[in-house]
Parts: sequence; C-alpha cells; structure tokens
Amino acid sequence: MELYFDNKLIFCKDNGDYINKKQSNRRLKAAFKRAGIDSNINYHSLRHIFITNCISNYINLKTVMDWVGHADTKTTMLIYAEINKDKNIREYDKINNMFK
Repeated sequence: MELYFDNKLIFCKDNGDYINKKQSNRRLKAAFKRAGIDSNINYHSLRHIFITNCISNYINLKTVMDWVGHADTKTTMLIYAEINKDKNIREYDKINNMFK
C-alpha cells in the first residue's frame, strides 16, 4: 500500500507528491476545460496573478511568502511588487474575460 503525502497541493500525484511543471500546466488546462473556461493562461501566469492580487489587497506579505514557497519576503517583493501596470491590466483582463 502506497502512503499519501498531504503537501497541501492543488495539483499533485496520486500519492500527494509534487508533479513536474508540464504536468501542472496539462492539469490546469484540463481543469479549465472541465469548467468550460476557454483560456491560454498557464500555471506560472496564474501564480503571478494570485501573488499580485494578494499584495495589491494587502494580504500579509509573510503569509503570501509562505503560501508560494519563497524563502524570504525579499524574493516575493523583488519579483512581484514592481509589476508593470500595463501588463497587470492585461492579466486582469484575461481573468475577467474568463467569466464572461
């Protein structure tokens, strides 16, 4: 009998272990398809959107850092705090268009 590792992952192997990046994107696209959502958003774009929204809505930075697996808040802030506003608007538009 194989043990299950509860790593608190959304996309994981049957035993709860981590899957590779390609598998994550395939599973995300399959989930979008099952939900009837036509989108070309990949897993990494979804991660950026999530973290940006958290920071924009003043969710505690250390909490966000922990959720996304960064070693320190500096990493989170350097990558996500100074996002190009035009790009940010385009990403929000992608999300908004998914629900029309």
